[in-house]
Order: sequence, then C-alpha cells, then structure tokens
Amino acid sequence: MRKLICLLLLVAPAVAQVYTPANYNADVAEVAGGKRYRFHASHINYRDGASFKRINTWLSWDGVLSRWGQNRASYNCSLPRYADDWIDFTSAYLDANISIKARPVAAHVQGILHNGEADGNYVLYPDAFGTGIDLRIYAEEDGLKKVVVINKKPSKIVDMTFDFELDLPSLKTIHDNLGNIWDRTSGLDFTDRTLMIGDAGKELYFREALLWDSAGKTQPVKIEFYRKLLKVYLRKTVPAAFLENATYPVYTDHPTSYYSGAGDGYVEFSSTDVYDWDTVWDATHDAATGTSAPYTGAYAYAPELINDWATTFTLSLARAFYPFDTSAIPDGATITAATLNLYCKEKRFGLTGTYDYFNVVQTTQASSTALSYADFDQCGAIHSPTVGASNVTVSTLSTTAYTSISLNLTGLGWISKTGYTKLGLRIGRDLADADPVGVDDNDSDKARFYCSEQTGTDKDPYLEITVSEAPATGQVIIIN
Repeated sequence: MRKLICLLLLVAPAVAQVYTPANYNADVAEVAGGKRYRFHASHINYRDGASFKRINTWLSWDGVLSRWGQNRASYNCSLPRYADDWIDFTSAYLDANISIKARPVAAHVQGILHNGEADGNYVLYPDAFGTGIDLRIYAEEDGLKKVVVINKKPSKIVDMTFDFELDLPSLKTIHDNLGNIWDRTSGLDFTDRTLMIGDAGKELYFREALLWDSAGKTQPVKIEFYRKLLKVYLRKTVPAAFLENATYPVYTDHPTSYYSGAGDGYVEFSSTDVYDWDTVWDATHDAATGTSAPYTGAYAYAPELINDWATTFTLSLARAFYPFDTSAIPDGATITAATLNLYCKEKRFGLTGTYDYFNVVQTTQASSTALSYADFDQCGAIHSPTVGASNVTVSTLSTTAYTSISLNLTGLGWISKTGYTKLGLRIGRDLADADPVGVDDNDSDKARFYCSEQTGTDKDPYLEITVSEAPATGQVIIIN
C-alpha cells in the first residue's frame, strides 16, 4: 500500500502558480523552496484597508451624480457629462486626500464612454475644441490623461492653444522638480518639467506634457499656468511648425497622477553630417546627452538604430531604460533566477551585417521615475558595456507573446533588494560600436516594446525574480 501511495504522488499534476498582490508594483507566488515575484515598472495594485488589490480603472456611469467615475485605484475620479464641466481628481495614495479640479475651456458637447481593450478606457468629447478637435480623458493606473486630438491638418496653420480652468488646493505648496516654488501671483511655465502639489511623499503631479503625431514624431509641448480675473488657467500651445509637417491625427496630453510615475522609456540621439560618415557615427554613439527622452508613451523604440544617408548622413540611435522597484525581496532571500519580460509591438532588422541582436545592460540614470536627455550615456558603458544576458535576436522576436530574457550571473548581481533594479537595452551595432557605413539607405534595426503606460497590464514590461528563502535559524532549548 505504501508503494502505491508513492506512485500516486509521482504522477500527480503540478499545481498552477497563483500570484497575489504583494505591494503597489508587485505580485508574488509560492514556489518550491521559495517565492517568485513579478515586478512591474509602475503601480498595478492599490491598498484597500490592510490588503492590496488589483487596480481596475474601468469607468462607470453614476446615475445619481450624472457623471462617470472609478474608485478602484490609488485615486478617485469623476468625469462630467459635458466637456465644459469640471473634472475631479482625488488622491487616496498613502491617505493623501488631496484634490485637483479642471474645467476645459471647450464647447458644451456630450461625452461618450469608451471602454475598449484595444485603444483604452476613456470618455470622448467629440469636437470639444472646434470641428475635428476632440478631447479624450483616460483613466489609467497612475492617474488621468487628458488628450487633445487634432484629427486633420488645419486649413490655416498657426499656433494652437488649449485652456483648462483650474481649482488647486489653496494651502498646498506648488513646486517643480527643480525646486522652484510657485508663489501663485504670476504665471508659471513648466514645459518639460514635472509640477508637484502638496506635502512631500503625498504630492499630486502634473507630469511632462507631450506632443506627438501618427508617425511617431514626439516632442515636449509648451505648458504653463496663467492668471485671469482672479482665476488660474492651464494653457498648452501646439506650435505651427509641428502642425505643418505632422502626420495626422496629432495628439497632446498632460497627465495628472497621484505619484511620480514610472521611468521606463527611451532616450534618443539624432545627428547629421553631410560630409563625413565616421563623424556622424561617433557623434551619435559617443554623445553625452540625447535629443529626446520620451517616457510617458505606451511603447518605446528601444532599442533602435535608423540609418538615412540618401541625401545627408543622418543617424538616430535609441537606448531603452526599465527601472523596477524590487525592494519587496526579503533581505535574507537568495536570488536564484530572473527574467526580463517584454512584449514587442514592432520589429525590423534592415541593416546588413551580423548585428541582428540586442542585449541587457545595467543603467545609471539619475531618476527612477523619469528620463532626461542627460541619461543617453547612462545606459551601460559607452564602449564595450557589460551585458547581463545572452544576445536576443531581433528578427525572431514574437509580436504576439512576451519575450522572456534570462539574466546571467552578472545580471542577477544587478538586482537590488533595497531599491530599484535598473536595466536597459542596446542594439547590436551600438554594443559593438560597429559603424553601419555602406549599408542600405533609409533602413533600420529596431525592436519596439510596450511600456507601463500601455492601457492595462497584459503587455507591460515586468521583471520576474525567483528567490529561495533561508530557513529559520537559532537555538532550540528543551525544558523538562
């Protein structure tokens, strides 16, 4: 009978791993001899009393208030039926209980709820800012994103402005990420900066406002506060120069969030030299600062190399950054394995040669929640960077499932138990410092991955770490 029992144990099916929320950005599952964590770049859970639960920001209609809203995140929001009414945003993160209200200077048009898996969870106000110019308000994991959509090229190209009246907390300090405090008596330009409102650790944030077109061209958009008749307004200005050469629709946003956000994204450098190809490669590869640093988009060109020398020698090089807060790992745990998991949206290997790959490096960017131009040379060493995995082939990447990249012993050594683990990606020619001179015109090597800003969490980057936990130690005292 004892032998039969042993046989039954051997053929019993494996128990599926069950992940449960561990903290704001991680889930955990029990495995043989330890635990397995899945760390996301941004918050995926919220605290509900003594426990954590999965964030769910799907908006629903409140018939009593005649508004849309949600309350299953670290913030609550209430969106109006008509575009020219107040938008309410209240942080519940760490019991902050601080609110901001904004009212678009817009037409009295009725909103339409859109809860779509493909293109997001938002209320659409068609023609809110004039014919063909819509307002979309997205409820996302970390806050609200208010997006103006210019659907077609204007008949007259001029600078376009979009205004929102604000109701800000009267007794809270307002300052930017450079330490400048706004005295509320004048205007404030915070283009390409983050604005913080409230007490340290419990602030609300106006994150950097961006402007982008349907071809992927991105740049910061001018954003400022101004005062008029004792009221405060937020104004965004879309320049005529961008509108003239854009691929439509054109989009501009300004996210309002309850925490500083996730710093996953990429930093890119573009350079041109009409005479000397070696010069343009060196200027790009060895640059100390980039020319753009998008980190609030749904996906990133990370890594990427674009070669265009049909008329002039032009090169663009992108490097990716993926910081994860891994401080939930117990100090006494031993890290036994880790994988970086990325979901590819688009791939191309068009430059001839033997560099159809990318690899993982350790990054040293100044902030874990934002990227800047100065981070371009902080994605591993400029020359001969140490890699944390085996090379990953670009041309064989799946665009319908995650790619799981196993970290080697070096990569495992980069994992922090007390703070952020900072990983990045570099394309093959960038890693090898291999000049693409003489290859085909107008082509590229690239892998375009989803970031934490992507709607939902089914394509988010995440770092999966398996740990074994040390057994309890100490003396055993027997008392007769």
